[in-house]
Amino acid sequence: MTATSKPPAAPLLVEEDVSKETKSREWAAWQRLIHLRKEFGESYGIPDGAFFSPSKNSESFYSKKLKEDLKLLKQAGKVPQEDPALKSEAATIAATYQALLAATLQGDHNLIDALMARTYRQGIPRERTQSELLRRWAEHRGITLSKPTTATSGNGRIIGRAEPGRGIEQLQPGFLLDHDLHVLVADAGTGKTFLTLELSAVVSGGAHGFLDQQAPRNGGGDRRTVLYIASDGGPSAWPMISDYSDLLEIADRPAEIEVWAESDDGSESAWDLSIPNLERLAARIAVGDLLGVVIDTANSVFQNAGLNPYTGPVDSYLRLLKAIVCPRAFLWINHHTNRSGQGLKSIGGHPAWQEVPAVLHRIERQKGNDGDAHTYRWHVEKFRGESPRSFSYQRRNGAFELVEGVFHENVGMALLALIDKRKKAGMATNPAALIEACGKSSGSVYTALSRLRQARLIRSQGNAHWLTAEGERRLAIAARG
Repeated sequence: MTATSKPPAAPLLVEEDVSKETKSREWAAWQRLIHLRKEFGESYGIPDGAFFSPSKNSESFYSKKLKEDLKLLKQAGKVPQEDPALKSEAATIAATYQALLAATLQGDHNLIDALMARTYRQGIPRERTQSELLRRWAEHRGITLSKPTTATSGNGRIIGRAEPGRGIEQLQPGFLLDHDLHVLVADAGTGKTFLTLELSAVVSGGAHGFLDQQAPRNGGGDRRTVLYIASDGGPSAWPMISDYSDLLEIADRPAEIEVWAESDDGSESAWDLSIPNLERLAARIAVGDLLGVVIDTANSVFQNAGLNPYTGPVDSYLRLLKAIVCPRAFLWINHHTNRSGQGLKSIGGHPAWQEVPAVLHRIERQKGNDGDAHTYRWHVEKFRGESPRSFSYQRRNGAFELVEGVFHENVGMALLALIDKRKKAGMATNPAALIEACGKSSGSVYTALSRLRQARLIRSQGNAHWLTAEGERRLAIAARG
């Protein structure tokens, strides 16, 4: 080596020398930084001959450096060329995903395992692969998982000037919203299946209220059938549903409940969250006659598909189920508690179980004296447009009886007529005056006023109330019988 010659640059670490642990976001960022230096000079990227550092990899150094350099390039008005290696790698990953979807639809388990192993070698976590597989299947089925993020208008809305938008009408008052996701959480032995089967019969029949609510089903059109997916219990699920149905006398009521459950002879397997079963559900929803879908339970449909309902892409699965079912029906999922924490903290274990549903119910079994009927406490923890509420009930003499809490009478239409009458006569329409005039409980009146406002049937200013155009139309229809 002469005095004027430069020492040779340290060789760059080639991809084959990098362990699978480092083939990650940091590896891709490191490669991109090399290209930025070649393209824009020594002010960007990483020094020539630099090794890929495992310590910097663990500190996310390369991705942070890349983000910083791209920001500086943008400020300088420079646009990096697309990295050919990165483009090629992206094409390879996309092809792997597409092959995985095809293998899943065909039920080729050996090929599925091989492709899953390939994604792992490419540094893609299993959770990311599952989420992408769901997204591609939804796209294949024409199901929209999320709305476009680009704004269609630069104009906001001015409160008091803009239209208030479509109201919220409860399908089964106090318990169900149409076209939305509900979760019921309870420990084993608290009667989730029994209560949910009763609710299914009530909402399907459409003529009665449920537990602490007297008001019957509101809306739903001609849809009556509730699909009950009984995946918990294996072959014993159908006999249990049959026994419960006999106790509830569902066959003698105007209810239409379709049950999917594992059969003893093997002709039908328990439904789960695998892609073929999601295909089956999507096809059934497309018929258009379902009022709602009940899944009993989350643990069974997740675990039977090799998934964990407490970790992983739980939110992706919930949003996908919602996208499949809720455009045409309500969705109700029974779930177990995490056996720790109180209130909302006991729900599910994964934040998605609290964040994705519009409605969250929780049941707990209360201690009682031996020989007495079991007492259960129902908590409505989250209900869009309403405050939380709780009540206690028992099963006595073949019927559910409220033993503690407010019974909400069905006074909605009567209150609508009373507001109209008093407004035209120039009389007060504040809650106190309405309670005195109708003779109903304050709890029933306040609940009815809240739901009439949600449905855009009345407007309020201060304590005064008056009918909207839609409220007047509904009242006229009711008067005609």
